[in-house]
Amino acid sequence: MEQSIDALKSVLDYLQQPAILLRGGAVCYRNPAAGALLVEEADAASSLLADPSGALSGDFAPVNLELTLAGRRREATALPAAGGVLLLVGGGDRDLSSDTLLCAARSLREPLSSLFALSSSLFPALEELEDPELQRQLASFNRAFYQLLRLSGNLAAAGSLLADGQALPKEKTELTAYFAELLERAEPLCQAAGAALDWTLPDRPLYCWISREWVERAVLNLLSNALQYAPKGGKLRFSLGQSGKFAMLCISDNGEGFAPELLATAFSRFARQPELDDPRWGVGFGLPIARRVAQAHGGALLVQSQDGGTAVTMSLSLEQPEQSETKLRSPAASYDYAGGFRHELVELSDALPAEVYDTRNLE
Repeated sequence: MEQSIDALKSVLDYLQQPAILLRGGAVCYRNPAAGALLVEEADAASSLLADPSGALSGDFAPVNLELTLAGRRREATALPAAGGVLLLVGGGDRDLSSDTLLCAARSLREPLSSLFALSSSLFPALEELEDPELQRQLASFNRAFYQLLRLSGNLAAAGSLLADGQALPKEKTELTAYFAELLERAEPLCQAAGAALDWTLPDRPLYCWISREWVERAVLNLLSNALQYAPKGGKLRFSLGQSGKFAMLCISDNGEGFAPELLATAFSRFARQPELDDPRWGVGFGLPIARRVAQAHGGALLVQSQDGGTAVTMSLSLEQPEQSETKLRSPAASYDYAGGFRHELVELSDALPAEVYDTRNLE
């Protein structure tokens, strides 16, 4: 074992990428690049990362994690090595400024409103022609509108969630019923995209203080990613459970999984090299938004690639938040980020076929 560690150290010393080896709950070794980030041998592993799901125990598959090193967020791929955990650290946080993202979102709203007004007046007249080819084109136009609406919403969401430590107003929610209702809305859309959606929920109530809108958006973003990577006739799985003081939800697919060179940049769309690009990544806001939502709920988001697909695990703290973060439910109307359109049709628009957006189906 010691010989294998020595051999591994000699390889890691040549890497310009920061590398950290954890054994026995502490840093066993760090290469010079990691030393430049103020990582020292014997540092406690808990000071570098949080692992509420136990994803780094035993013989685990490679998983994407977020660390804070030298005051900056860093992504890392964790994999088993030499009887411990090897962390290969990627680049720093490359988020755009919140002002830039919010400005871009506002800039999209005006043309979106114009498109909606135009389509609302034209579609009824065009549908009276009962031309199948024209109807297919109208469905494609309508889907593109929903995709732009999603992009605008994600730009605004990324901007508002950009600041670390932002508190989201939360309300006490029974998660079993909450997710059952959400999944029942999503299931027929997954079927329309050619994938089955199975889920496993607890047989007892599980209460958690959550921001219902933000958790819904996070889960729908993760389902959209899974749909785009699942093969036709594939299967998506959703599970909800409890691990200690955390609610744990997992969304997995049976697609090809992440390529190893992409796993370390799963949350950094703009850090990837063009030759490694994949159009299914889109702009790349889904995973970062879901991770920020998890963090705002005292949890974390883990992406794990394995044989036969990818699994994303989100943890949510079950502890009651500070009083300033809680709220009571009110029957008063509130702002709808999707402008009154069905949230699942907006958030899944990149993964669904155009025929779902045929106005005759939407009605």
